[in-house]
Amino acid sequence: MALIDALEKGEADLVPKGQGDGVITATELYLYLREQVEVQAEVQASHEQTPGLWPLNKHRKGEFIFLAPGHPLNLPPAPDLTDEANPYRGLQSYDQQHPPLLRPRDEIVKLGEGGYQPFLAVLGASGTGKSSLVKA
Repeated sequence: MALIDALEKGEADLVPKGQGDGVITATELYLYLREQVEVQAEVQASHEQTPGLWPLNKHRKGEFIFLAPGHPLNLPPAPDLTDEANPYRGLQSYDQQHPPLLRPRDEIVKLGEGGYQPFLAVLGASGTGKSSLVKA
């Protein structure tokens, strides 16, 4: 019943909280099913189950989605995709003007702070982000 409620009734459309967005992700489905199954498992103490989520061998990234029936899509607008806002810069390096695109910038900057030797070698194959790392 929990799976039917989740997908046919859209009960697993959890984000944003209280209103949903019209899309049920595999993670939302898992969270909903886990909550429902664990409640039933407590009621029937002799019957323990825990749902799981496993990626398919060929699909290590991304996530399956389901549209919530009868719920209009309520997604935030996608940002304009311009050359400057494009997170994939090809062989162009990131620098200080691209902080939102170079996400771990704070961690990278910490590498150059305090306690490290004055010389830091940056090695890697072509196109792996050496220049972006140095310019960050």
